[in-house]
Amino acid sequence: AVGNEAGSCEISDLKQVEGEASCNSRKGKLIFFYDWNITLSWTGTMKESGEKHEGSVEIPNLSEENEVDDTEISVSKKKGDGEVLKELMRTEGTSKVREALRDYLKVLKTEFTLGMILPTKTSAGPELAVKKKLSENNVQVCWL
Repeated sequence: AVGNEAGSCEISDLKQVEGEASCNSRKGKLIFFYDWNITLSWTGTMKESGEKHEGSVEIPNLSEENEVDDTEISVSKKKGDGEVLKELMRTEGTSKVREALRDYLKVLKTEFTLGMILPTKTSAGPELAVKKKLSENNVQVCWL
């Protein structure tokens, strides 16, 4: 939710989400592909009159090709007055939406990818302890 002396606004609904996200592992590196078209609904209330207004927020191309700050976000309002609320959503509201998009991408790149890259024989990471047993020239690898 965002607000100022004129009123307050909040995202009220996730109207539409189209697209996909995937993650691939190539040569020990994670490669992310995502392309989303998102439509949100917003509602706002004028402080003095209590008048309610609503509109939508469109994110037509959230993809790995653009940084979140460069992603296009457009705000529209249904008929009637309330341009002040639309402007509030366009400025402060889009900042909040960008924060949420950053949070999503952070989760996509951390939690979604857990366990995708496994250590190899040559690149033992901190999760892998190599224990050498000199007897009979054996080498044992133990997972911690």
